[in-house]
Formats: sequence, structure tokens, C-alpha cells
Amino acid sequence: MAASSGKISIPTSLLPYIEFNDRFFRQHNALGKLSPLNSFTDINWKDMEIIANDFKKNNKSGQNFKRSSTFSTKARNNYKTELMNIARSVGQLLKPLNKQNLRALEEWGYSVNIEQFGKISFPTEDLKFIQFFDTLLEKNDAMGDQSPLLKLPNVNWLEVKETYQLYINSNDNKQENNKLSEQANKDKRNDKAVLLENQNKAKNYLKTMDPNNLKSLEDWGFKVTFYHKKKKKTDLPPPTDTVLIDETDTVEPSKSPRKDKSDTFNLFKSGNKAETDNPPILKSLVMDKTGGKTTSEKTVNDDNSSVKPFNLDSILFDSPNKPPSPPNKES
Repeated sequence: MAASSGKISIPTSLLPYIEFNDRFFRQHNALGKLSPLNSFTDINWKDMEIIANDFKKNNKSGQNFKRSSTFSTKARNNYKTELMNIARSVGQLLKPLNKQNLRALEEWGYSVNIEQFGKISFPTEDLKFIQFFDTLLEKNDAMGDQSPLLKLPNVNWLEVKETYQLYINSNDNKQENNKLSEQANKDKRNDKAVLLENQNKAKNYLKTMDPNNLKSLEDWGFKVTFYHKKKKKTDLPPPTDTVLIDETDTVEPSKSPRKDKSDTFNLFKSGNKAETDNPPILKSLVMDKTGGKTTSEKTVNDDNSSVKPFNLDSILFDSPNKPPSPPNKES
């Protein structure tokens, strides 16, 4: 029996690959001592199964850390938005109070651009924003009851400090969760690389064990795709009623002329021209006389749609006798 023709592959997408690992090691453990994988003396499949479990755990951990990072990022953004609104209000309060000396706002952490009409600003990137807000809070605490920030309505600076600390904590959590997620993903990629290297060896070995039954590899979780070769059009023989010839080929005349309606014809002489009532059979006769070659004088229509005169004296008649003249048509 001929070997089956097909492609054996291992799923590469995350969830299909986790399912493949489960089926692969379940099949190996079910066969026990009879498992063909025991033939590998350089691979410890129990260790590979542990790595497969670690792969699954690292994937779950990475997803959890990523989820926590997303949650921390949302919380950080909410706290930061609240703090930035307070920083704008403080700047709007301090600028008119120090219009004679706008540089004084730099003591609160603001940047002052004198060339742009005394434009004041503060950084928004997280680390720089933390440094800015630290400076603002320290200046406010240092001035105590003399701080102009106490004039801001609806602002409780104790609550502002609590919000600021929550912002710092959520920002730290985001960064920490991002690091943990990246490490889990890195460990997951390393686990998968080790597993695939050995699972590909197992695939090639199992494929050679029973090449006529590749479908059995599906029990191990492999994906089996069979090939169905289609016959190309170029492989088909040409139709029996078609003859392919080259332009330089010589077409031999048929030994038996084609019969269309009748194998006889009437030939009439009219001056130096001749006319016939059966062009197809006459064409065969002309081909026989000329050895299969045509001449510019031969004008025969195969479809019998019209009959054109042509010179046949030197072709059809060996004797000097002339063909009869056509009968006169009655008016």
C-alpha cells in the first residue's frame, strides 16, 4: 500500500497549542510503557510535561498581571486628572499674585517662559509630574497658614495629599505589573521553544512509524491535512477529433475523400473556367491530383455556400478533350 500524503503540523496559536499539549501528554501517559516516545533516550518527557504545565501557568500569570496593570493604569489616570486640575487652578491663582515677578512661580515647581508673555506650565510625564507636585506640596506646607493656596475654594489639601499618594501607588502598581507580565511572557516563550523542539522530533518519529495511517497522529493532538492531487488539464490527452500540427508540418491528404451528401459531382466548362455543383468532393479530388498541395487557383468552399469558378484544365483532364459546356438555362 502506498504511503499517505499529508501535512502534519502543531498548532501555534495560544489556546489551540495549550489544548495540543494536553492531548499530547495525555496520549503518552495513557500508553505508558508502550508509548513510542519512550524510544527517545535524550528526552525526559516527564520534564517536558512539567514545562508544559509551567507554560500554562505563565500564560495565566501574564494575563493576570496585564489585567492588573490595566486596572492600575485606569486608576492612576483618574487620580492624575484630578491632580492636574488642581495644578492648573494653583497656577491661575499664583500668576496674578506674582505678575511683577513671575519667576517666583518656579519656587512652586512651575516653568515660566518670559518670552511668551510669561506663560507658565508644568510637566505631565509621570515621573516629572511627581517631582513637580512634590515641590508644590512642600512649598504649600512650608508656608503654613500664610500659603496663598488656602484661598482656593473647595480644595482640602489633606484630601489632595491622599489623592496624590493613591496616584503614586497606582503608578507604581502599573509599572510593577507590567514588569511581571513581561517576565511571565518571556518565560512562556522560552517554555514553548523547548517544547516545540522536542515535539517536532516526536512528530517526525511518529510519522515514520505508520506512514499509511497518518490520521492516527490526531490522537496525539497533531493537525493532519491530507493532499488530494487534482489532475491538471495539461495531463489530459487531447480530444480524439483534434489534431495538433506545427506550421511547418505537411498535412497528408485523406485516402478516402469525405462524403458530403454525395460522392459524385457535375463539372461544367465555361470558357477557360469550370463550375461544379459539389465543391467538397471536388476539393478531395484536387488534393489527390496535387499531392495534398493547394494553389491560388483553387477556390473551393467547404460549407457549400457558394461555388466560385477556377481553372482545372491542367489538373483534372489528362486528355485534350474539353468538358461539356453547361446547359442553357431556360428563361
